[in-house]
Amino acid sequence: MDNLSKLSEQLAELIAEDGYTQTSLAQAIGIPNSNLSLYLADKAMPNFKDFVAVEGSVFPVSQP
Repeated sequence: MDNLSKLSEQLAELIAEDGYTQTSLAQAIGIPNSNLSLYLADKAMPNFKDFVAVEGSVFPVSQP
């Protein structure tokens, strides 16, 4: 499985497990819904800004 597929799988799990819709997740992490749609469909990789927002939601980091 390549990195793009892993990302889309993790995003789909986040949506399913945490009760998000695609739109609500996009709003929560501050990216356009159209971008999230492309990431979920394995059609695009996020730019750095979006990647940080997406990864922060998939793998939350707590403050020490």
